[in-house]
Amino acid sequence: MENYRKSVLPSGITVCSEFIPSAYSVIIGVYITVGSRDEDEKKAGISHFTEHSIFKGTKNRTEKEISLAIESRGGYLNASTSREWTSLYVHVLPEEVDLALDILADLIENPEFSENALEAERAVILQEIKMFNDSPESLLFDYTFKSTFGDNHPLARLIMGTAESVNN
Repeated sequence: MENYRKSVLPSGITVCSEFIPSAYSVIIGVYITVGSRDEDEKKAGISHFTEHSIFKGTKNRTEKEISLAIESRGGYLNASTSREWTSLYVHVLPEEVDLALDILADLIENPEFSENALEAERAVILQEIKMFNDSPESLLFDYTFKSTFGDNHPLARLIMGTAESVNN
């Protein structure tokens, strides 16, 4: 794979890149090696909760400014949480790379986590848990992890947590 490169910066951050000559866009992802497997029962879902809440504003930007900075230029900004990591990613045109990096850095370095925003996001996640529990495909996926690893294994933990843990 000559178009793929992996580098480790002096700070210890690993950078993986791939050049695709036919693509005219850039995707930048930041992967933080914390997911549901790293949580105890009381804090189940905290990685997912943080991933949601990080977009609610920073010391430098409001929630609306974060969204509009990328989307008004045709880009896409999102995040996800898994059992093994939490990621933030942005998809932009090449001329928007500096802005995309600035937004990602701001989200990671300066999240605000206001009480009002956290309470609003808690309600969103509780609704998400209800929808998840109404989805046989989603439940089956998590039951597979529990049956494979056992109830007490870190990889058997629910990514979103439970209503009880989210309320705590």
